[in-house]
Amino acid sequence: MKISEGKYTALLSKHAGIISKYSTIGEGSLIQPACCISHNVNIGISCLIHASTLIGHDVNISNYVTIGSNVNILKNVKIGEFTTISPNTLIYPDVKIGNNVYIGPGVIVKNDIKDYETIII
Repeated sequence: MKISEGKYTALLSKHAGIISKYSTIGEGSLIQPACCISHNVNIGISCLIHASTLIGHDVNISNYVTIGSNVNILKNVKIGEFTTISPNTLIYPDVKIGNNVYIGPGVIVKNDIKDYETIII
């Protein structure tokens, strides 16, 4: 039996919201309804952006990141690989979030977070 090879693509809900043509979305990523992705945003491969999330300009999201619904990520934020950001979280501008980080629901992130940290309230 021969298995055909396919190419991954990003999946955008037909109700995905506003996505700047100046942003990039990696292969295998999924953008759910009512999201807003501003200018110069880079989303890595196999990311999941849940509904009603706002991503400000100049944000860099690495590979395999999950972002819950109703998350606000303000300008110039960097998010490392394999990070999970739970719903209703606010991330202030210029914050750097490391790899393998877990941020619980409703957290307000004002400072950088190192690799492998868990932040909950």
